[in-house]
Amino acid sequence: GKSQLLALAIDRVLTPTSLLEVDVEVQRREQTTQPGSQLLGGKVLPPITPRTVLGRSSWSRPTTFASTFAMARLDQRLDSGWKLTSTASIHRVETDDRSSFPYGCSAAFGTAAGAYFCPDGGFTLYDFRSLSESRQTAFAEMRGAREVQWLGLRHAVGLGVSLTQRQTRMPDYVFDATDQGFVDTGNAISRTWFGGPSNATGTPVFDSLIRQTSAVVSDRMDLSQDWSLAGQAR
Repeated sequence: GKSQLLALAIDRVLTPTSLLEVDVEVQRREQTTQPGSQLLGGKVLPPITPRTVLGRSSWSRPTTFASTFAMARLDQRLDSGWKLTSTASIHRVETDDRSSFPYGCSAAFGTAAGAYFCPDGGFTLYDFRSLSESRQTAFAEMRGAREVQWLGLRHAVGLGVSLTQRQTRMPDYVFDATDQGFVDTGNAISRTWFGGPSNATGTPVFDSLIRQTSAVVSDRMDLSQDWSLAGQAR
């Protein structure tokens, strides 16, 4: 496989009482799926090494992963004594998840399918994939903190509100382990493959949107030099 990563962090003092921080990260990865192997005839281990990839046929494609993350945070100190922190971020992940998966003994080698390879090393290769998957999380938060004296005690008071939204989509999904999912045959011993890609049409299987809002109130009281009491409600 291969990967690339670009990360950037910027801090800037806007005024003597405010600081802006920005973080951006972009990542791309590409990796060939490395499936496991089964026993030959359900009895013995196949003579393969970890370097052998049992799904690298001519039509197979690697899994791709693309991630983009961006966040900005603004810290401000007000004349009233409050410290405000505002944060916003978004994280999006897009994947083309593909697996050329060897499972069972191929009928092309004269043995009924099962949860093992044929005695001579033959297996059936399936084309499993989920293309254009996306997962996105957006987050926004504002927090305030201040120290006050009340009833003869020092209090560290905190207030905050936040909003989180998560969206997941799987619009092009193919996962069929029946005979219709058969696309290829291979052999673990000779490391050869025959056949072509599946013509199955992908279908949407999952689409969700979750929104979460929260508010928090906290207080830490210094009872003495040795003891403090903290409480929080969310």
